Amino acid sequence: MKFNRELILNKYDGRCAYCGCELNLKTMQVDHISCQFESKLTKDELHHIDNLNPACNMCNYYKQDFSIEQFREQFSFLITRLKKVFIFRLCIKYNLIQFKENNEIKFYYETKN
Repeated sequence: MKFNRELILNKYDGRCAYCGCELNLKTMQVDHISCQFESKLTKDELHHIDNLNPACNMCNYYKQDFSIEQFREQFSFLITRLKKVFIFRLCIKYNLIQFKENNEIKFYYETKN
């Protein structure tokens, strides 16, 4: 099915709905908010603009077919995994990166409503 990619891109002013990075028609990927596997949407509902978000490659890849809440939960797993990596802990120790405990993920589109 062909999407109106320009309409999707402009949904959040040319930004990824999740991280907020700038996109263009070449870099944007189309994300289905509710995917075919988890929902009982018809084909028309599945591909309706209300179910489509502009996404960067990294966010779209990581979101996969997760729901929005499942996607949000994945970030807590990332932190758990990162804490096991020696160089991550070393970077925190030397203040090369800052780590925030209990930081709730808020997606870009949530800040625009």
